[in-house]
Amino acid sequence: MLFPSSKNPFNRGVAQRGSSVPWTDGIVPYEFAPGYTPTQVEFIIAAMHQLERLIAINNVQCIMFRPRISSDPYYIRVTNGNGCSSYIGQNTGVTMNRTVTLNYPGCFVQAIIMHELLHTLGFFHEQSRPDRDEYIRVNYENVILGMERNFEKYDNSIADTLNTPYDYGSVMHYPNNGFSSNGLPTIEPLQPNVTIGQRANLSAIDIQEVRILYNCSATGITLPLRTTTTAPMVHLINITLSSALTVNNPTYDRRDNGNSSCYYDTFNLSVSLAGTYYIGSNSAMDTYGSLYNGIFIPNRPDLNFIASDDDSGDDSRQFQLQLFLEPHVQYTLVATTFSNMVTGPYAVIVSGPQRATLILTSIVGTTPVAPITTGSYSTNPATVIYMINTTVSSALTVNNPIYDRRGDGNSSCYYDTFDLSVSMAGIYYIGSNSAMDTYGSLYNGSFIPNRPDLNLIVNNDDSNGGTQFGFAVSLQPHARYTLVATTFADFETGRYTVAVSGLQRVTLIRTTIIGTTPVAPATTDSSQTFPTIILNILNTSASSILTSDNPAYTRPDASNGSYYYDTFSLMVPMGGNYDIGSNSVLDTAGSLYDGDFVPDHPDLNIVKYNDDSGGSSQFRLEVFLQAHVKYTLVITTFNERTTGPYTLIVSGLMLVSLIRTTGIAVTHMTRTTTDRFSTAQTTNAYMINTTAWSTLSLANPKYARPDTLNSTYYYDTFNVMTTVAGLYTIVSNSSIDTYGFLYNGSFFPNSPTRNLVISDDESGGNSQFQLRVYLQSYAQYVLVVTTFYENVFGSYMVMTSGLGHVNILRTTVTITTQIPSTATSVFNTKTSTTGYMFNTIASSIWTNKNPTYARPHGSNSSRNYYYDTFDVTARIPGLYTIVSNSTIDTYGYLYNGSFIQNFPLWNLAAFDDDSAGSGQFRLNVYLESFVTYTLVATTFSDNTNGPYTVIVRGPTQVSIIRTTIESMPNTTTLTCM
Repeated sequence: MLFPSSKNPFNRGVAQRGSSVPWTDGIVPYEFAPGYTPTQVEFIIAAMHQLERLIAINNVQCIMFRPRISSDPYYIRVTNGNGCSSYIGQNTGVTMNRTVTLNYPGCFVQAIIMHELLHTLGFFHEQSRPDRDEYIRVNYENVILGMERNFEKYDNSIADTLNTPYDYGSVMHYPNNGFSSNGLPTIEPLQPNVTIGQRANLSAIDIQEVRILYNCSATGITLPLRTTTTAPMVHLINITLSSALTVNNPTYDRRDNGNSSCYYDTFNLSVSLAGTYYIGSNSAMDTYGSLYNGIFIPNRPDLNFIASDDDSGDDSRQFQLQLFLEPHVQYTLVATTFSNMVTGPYAVIVSGPQRATLILTSIVGTTPVAPITTGSYSTNPATVIYMINTTVSSALTVNNPIYDRRGDGNSSCYYDTFDLSVSMAGIYYIGSNSAMDTYGSLYNGSFIPNRPDLNLIVNNDDSNGGTQFGFAVSLQPHARYTLVATTFADFETGRYTVAVSGLQRVTLIRTTIIGTTPVAPATTDSSQTFPTIILNILNTSASSILTSDNPAYTRPDASNGSYYYDTFSLMVPMGGNYDIGSNSVLDTAGSLYDGDFVPDHPDLNIVKYNDDSGGSSQFRLEVFLQAHVKYTLVITTFNERTTGPYTLIVSGLMLVSLIRTTGIAVTHMTRTTTDRFSTAQTTNAYMINTTAWSTLSLANPKYARPDTLNSTYYYDTFNVMTTVAGLYTIVSNSSIDTYGFLYNGSFFPNSPTRNLVISDDESGGNSQFQLRVYLQSYAQYVLVVTTFYENVFGSYMVMTSGLGHVNILRTTVTITTQIPSTATSVFNTKTSTTGYMFNTIASSIWTNKNPTYARPHGSNSSRNYYYDTFDVTARIPGLYTIVSNSTIDTYGYLYNGSFIQNFPLWNLAAFDDDSAGSGQFRLNVYLESFVTYTLVATTFSDNTNGPYTVIVRGPTQVSIIRTTIESMPNTTTLTCM
């Protein structure tokens, strides 16, 4: 579907139809914005090359993506921003930023990248064709408010169908639930038994449309042959596994249309190092390959699907997939044939930066297929797996809790909940047996009775025959699921049995909270029944004192004032509802934050605030907490500058990690028990310290710290691992000014931002670093100890403190070759270092060419505020200050992701007018690493122009790039699913 820039559906301008859409000679120059790793860049470029090959006729190139050169008047800029989006077409003669946004990891599927590049080439979404109402129905009542524009239909003055038929299978078609507000379909095909929204590959009509628009020919420059041995990666390592498809192999409907029957093999595939991998075949057969995230379900080959390929391999009859694979994730590779019922031998080759694990797992009946072994790689034999049943019986009574099963406010059904987990991944069948009309739902993680739509995987009423629920579902090993057993009718009671059948016996534990009398399960004759367990509420308490040494701030509900406060890091091992309260003679107030608490902006990241809901002037927060997510709890007082002791109590399904983190000298506290809540169990948490000593010397390697450009910093590396998950503190002690970095998995000196978890310079006091971080049990971390100043060496000590002993092992290689860092140029900026903070400065001028808008908090009648936009990206997370310097009275706004001119309150994170004095704005904000924010710099008065400067001050230099479009283009950006 072609969308020229002749008429903008968002009313941005008018131009002649089709005059500026195609790229000249089919050549699209590109450049990459900072924020991608080299491997991620390579993956995007590989998708560009794949698109070139798909469009080519007889391997003759028609379109080309190449790096930008200085003489290119138009080019695209690929950025790691929010979501997946692109402008449409070249837009000749228009001054604009032709941005293609490909977020990592959300957009890193080859077909999704090609989808965005088709927008770049000039194509719109399929469901916006002029004739779309003959093929689909759009249910606007199910669309997220404000997103209706994504479903507009354009007439022939805007859109050109290129005389091609409507394509349900287009990679440019939205799925049926795109932008759904309630999980119900937003798009319904009028033709039965069709699937929309695939992101596997270009359809034949997609390819045809590009060839028509760009006048592709079968004569011209031939693309080079592509082989697995010349893949564009350094140090590729291959693993090869041979097998054979025989009549004993299982079959499935590969085309998913009821008319195909292909033998297939399945392989478990995993990698230890993230990167781009090439998966191909070698056979006399015409092969076909598909990759799945987790489990492959033969009767639902659309589920968990990532990508597939038929003929991209060497001899055009072999599949080849180019994919970015995450480490330690289980993928399933399905190797099959293009034609039905074809048998024969074949080999699978996986090439990448590390050796992959590839294990044949096909179930072929009683006679396993004997794989052929090549080189030094052996193949695991196939295994015949039998179904094993686990059964639990219970009863719904008037003592059970009730919920609104239909979610319409008009239903009240008794229900039971069960914790369900499996030790082996696979397909499991879950069903009921009862005289009642039962209804079952399965949730990923927790079930929230007042929000039964959250975390829902599947539900069913009568598929198990009669009036019993039943469903087949793919379950991951060691993941926690919640099964909800209820009834179709309101207030129905009675006995029932739940049976789970699968590859292994499962863990199925009733967890319903119904008071003090648990429902005793019944044991069936042929199946072992697990006993039910009633969960008790567990309390974690911490006591402390607010003193005059505590920091002070202005509470979120107060416009001014000074209130002493304490902060606590809060983390839970199991998601669920928790109750957080206080007990004190003081009149307390409490706030909970998602992530970090910023005292200067107490409204940022806030989840909930309360003053007196706990009674007796005590706060009480009833919240749903996610497992292993870091929260910050702030306790303060209702009255200003009040001091005194208090106790915090967190009640829920599990004991929690609650650690005081206030930045003052304190006496270590232990958890205590209070009588305010009925406590089933409390635990005293003791801190365990582990210490390591070392010395930075001339023999140590050097590198460029993530916040610097000079490779002149000596460093040590340590492997860090603990057996007890929880919050840990890692601090240094030395006469030198130290700097610490913690990495997840591996540390790469020439790419020091890769895998970075947290860093710190001097939070430990006396120029020593202090890292507070949640460590997973048995996970491998790397601690890098270096210095703040260049070319400094000396002795130091590292100490870890937490719930368990930490294994900390020095792994520094003391003889190494230095890898120079590369400086990245930034638009109209200069950097300077002030003390321990880094400044990044950008200067610009508001002129009559700048766009204007109606800024928030401005005059209601004026839309004439000139503005500039800047992309702001930090390499190290932390607190940053953004200030202006000008003779003009300025106003600043920071947005989380994109700034939308017509909706200036959307995505707004912070704003300010005069906090820097002299009519200048100052924004104190917490920036995440490698997240792109948008800074809008404008003026207090309308119709004002002139020069100004923006200074960003923080723990590292930032990328600040002016992105203002100085004349309103006749183009649009498309946001994609």
